[in-house]
Amino acid sequence: MAFLFKEWIRDIKLEYDDIKYYLSLINDVGSYDIHYGLWEKKSKGKITNKGFINAQKRLSDLAVLFIQKNSKNIIDVGGGIGGFSNNIKQLGYFTVCIVPDKKLINIGRKIFPSIKFIHGSAEFFKLQYKFDTAILFESLQYFTDKRLGLYNISKYIKNGGRIIILDEFSESDLGDVMNNKILINFLCRNGFNLLENINLTDEVLPTCDFIINYSLNRSEKMTNLWDNKRKDYLNKTLTYRLLVFNKVY
Repeated sequence: MAFLFKEWIRDIKLEYDDIKYYLSLINDVGSYDIHYGLWEKKSKGKITNKGFINAQKRLSDLAVLFIQKNSKNIIDVGGGIGGFSNNIKQLGYFTVCIVPDKKLINIGRKIFPSIKFIHGSAEFFKLQYKFDTAILFESLQYFTDKRLGLYNISKYIKNGGRIIILDEFSESDLGDVMNNKILINFLCRNGFNLLENINLTDEVLPTCDFIINYSLNRSEKMTNLWDNKRKDYLNKTLTYRLLVFNKVY
């Protein structure tokens, strides 16, 4: 399949360099998913483009497993160019993809014209009605105010609904990466119960190797960034988790 959006991202200036870089990467390998991959254990030493795409699909499929069967509408908060929104729309769900960057929305509308995009941040977006499910697929780390963003999202989830989060978590509450215990305590104090807390670090770790290999001779900055991330995963100061919460009031 020919991917046509490289010319669209060449000159855009996004707030986060790593997102723009990741867009270029997925264009080169032939994917539309701006998220990490869930690798099979036997993939060690076989870090290929095809393996990366398959790993991305496995992580998407895992997220879908935790959508309640009675869900009809889903908010994809920080959904990038809409790749995951499109995946779940194909499964019959009505999706709204909320994105704070108009440039990403412009790309997404060209690739996925049937997806409904709303321009807004997690902290301040507004909707006219409540939804069954909110999915935060590696977007929480980019929230300017994580607690405010989570609180705003929670307002638009029906009682009995669900928040599904896949992201990196720190053992501290410093910098851009949130501590998972702090997140859990916050949502549980604001009407949610924790249903699942699954550590996926070992299965996600090969994504670091893939991007380090891709970045060699392309970007010293990104090579170093992902090498440091890999070290943080290995020394367990950084974990990748799937967290699922049900809204009880």
